Amino acid sequence: MEIIISFKSSVPIYEQIINQVKDAVLKGDLKEGEILPSVRGLAKDLGVGILTVQKAYDALQKDKIIESVKGKGNFVRCEYFNKIEDEQIQIFESHAEELVLEAKRRGYSKDDVLKLIEILFE
Repeated sequence: MEIIISFKSSVPIYEQIINQVKDAVLKGDLKEGEILPSVRGLAKDLGVGILTVQKAYDALQKDKIIESVKGKGNFVRCEYFNKIEDEQIQIFESHAEELVLEAKRRGYSKDDVLKLIEILFE
């Protein structure tokens, strides 16, 4: 996993780290149980203070995205994947419901909608 920070951004560095770890999990670049870089190692690689990285890792741990195992490191937690999957399903269902309601409002049949979906999948 590569983290790139911008010193010119109005977003604090620790938040940039948090956001990039979350994005990496969502994209599948970070998998369940995968170890994150050490606090010191990441701080050195990014050219930032150890406390900045620790603040990011603490926030990720508080949000149950990572788990710290003393003497071993910080790992991506499986609970976060379940939460993400649930949220993605809810978003998908919401969009599907909007599509169905709009199709009904415009007089399209179920077959019309299914044909459109099949075309879009190709």
